[in-house]
Amino acid sequence: MKKINSKHIFYIYCIMLAITVITVIISVANPNHIQHISRDYSDFSEGWVTEDGSAANLFKIAGTYTISKTLPSLREDDVLYFNAKTLNVSVYLEDECIYRSDVFLSNLFGYTPGSFFVRIPFHVEDSGKVLTMVLDNPYHDHSGKITQIRIGNSYDMLVSNISGRFGSLCVSLIIVFIGLLFTILFFPMWKNHAIGKEMLFFGCFAFSIGMFMLTDCKLLQEMFQNAHIYHVISEIFMMLIIIPMFLFFESMYQEYHIQFKLLFFVCFYSVFDFTVSYFLAITGIMDYHQTIRLTHISYVIAMLALIIITAGNIIKKKPVSSYHFLGILFICAGGITDIVLWNIATLMDSTFFTRIGVLLFMICEATQLLSGFLLEYKKVIKSQFLEKLAYQDGLTDLYNRTSYTEDIKSLESKHSEPVLIAFFDINNLKVVNDTLGHALGDELLLTFADTFKQCFSGFGKCYRIGGDEFVFISAGNNVEKNFTLALSSMQYKLNTINTNQGLPFKVEVASGYSVWADDSVMLADVIQEADSNMYANKKKMKAAKNGTH
Repeated sequence: MKKINSKHIFYIYCIMLAITVITVIISVANPNHIQHISRDYSDFSEGWVTEDGSAANLFKIAGTYTISKTLPSLREDDVLYFNAKTLNVSVYLEDECIYRSDVFLSNLFGYTPGSFFVRIPFHVEDSGKVLTMVLDNPYHDHSGKITQIRIGNSYDMLVSNISGRFGSLCVSLIIVFIGLLFTILFFPMWKNHAIGKEMLFFGCFAFSIGMFMLTDCKLLQEMFQNAHIYHVISEIFMMLIIIPMFLFFESMYQEYHIQFKLLFFVCFYSVFDFTVSYFLAITGIMDYHQTIRLTHISYVIAMLALIIITAGNIIKKKPVSSYHFLGILFICAGGITDIVLWNIATLMDSTFFTRIGVLLFMICEATQLLSGFLLEYKKVIKSQFLEKLAYQDGLTDLYNRTSYTEDIKSLESKHSEPVLIAFFDINNLKVVNDTLGHALGDELLLTFADTFKQCFSGFGKCYRIGGDEFVFISAGNNVEKNFTLALSSMQYKLNTINTNQGLPFKVEVASGYSVWADDSVMLADVIQEADSNMYANKKKMKAAKNGTH
């Protein structure tokens, strides 16, 4: 029996987190948990009749359709509330027109407002009067319908409708936020070569589908009444979803890259759909409702392409990303659930489970994308660590001999300004190692290295090229002046350390430098001169010390 480790516990935590997220979404989406909302309104959808006295059919309206019904006993400030879809609506009280839906220019905005909500106030004296609606569906395709017909308190009906659609709004906003987040994060990550274009494609896909769902969930129409505008935005973004989705798949998964011809065909048809639909809309020849079949065909083609590619890989027993496979299952399950519910029940929001499926699909794809990013990030960190090991001294964190050698070669090939090279050698390191131990020897090295770096790293590079040997290289017109000041500062700091810190050893360093300003002089000669100057200084320090005893 396998032991439970931290990896298994984390998997359990992920399952718990997923259950929590789903519970929150379902809870927010369910209006029945809001007990304090009053229901001060009544259903008014039954009893409508046509001009010939027959029962009216409020669904599948085509052409011009006139219906009427006698108003019940009303209270002051009662409101007639209903949702109209794919219709131009005029409402008459007796012979007086009390409402007419806005009509935009057919160019771009279409022949109807799409799906919109109507609120018409009444007075007590309107009780018993005949209310007539003239419903015009200019498409003659039986797509028009009137739903949610109620009479009562305007606020209660508004809150009831909003609460019933609030879950869809939340899911849509989450998806829009994910899209914006990934799109914004792409640019700094791409600049630093930490991520590929798949992150940008995913962000564009998420933003497009989020905007489509946000404008299609009908809450914006309810709150701001600009139904024409939101209808157009919804239709346009619906046509923008497929291209970034498949570009993301092509960048993310090898199987889509192999099937590039199929991918190209899907994207080409989506471009064709957008171009034709937009041209017909702005010229007023046909609006987006009339060209919706083109968009539906593009989605059918896209889904068939997904099925062909996924099934092909499964049949050929090629590895399929588990995140991607789960995402496809979620989005298909959500769509099928909505289709089944649409056929067996009347729903306020017929695409809610599709939204949930899309959200879970995006979470799966985002997880796959982020896991790939983290893998690449680990590779970069590992590469940087290995580079650090290759070019930096493990004890002092200064540049090492390898780095020094490469920089000298670089200076030999490219030299445009004076270069100063200085050598430093710590006195008595061997004595400290032999008498006090290597731990204190390392402390001696670190004490000098820290001081060396503090004083010199601001205008050049500091190296440790051997046990007690250090080098400094700097370039610039004032390099010798800067070096002299830094050398004095370093000597002052070392004297302070020797006096005040009570170390069991003294930090004493010999130094020598040379400046390469003449191109006729070889760099090797400059290095030799600096090294000779350092040994001369070391000899002088030793002689002075011996002379004191």
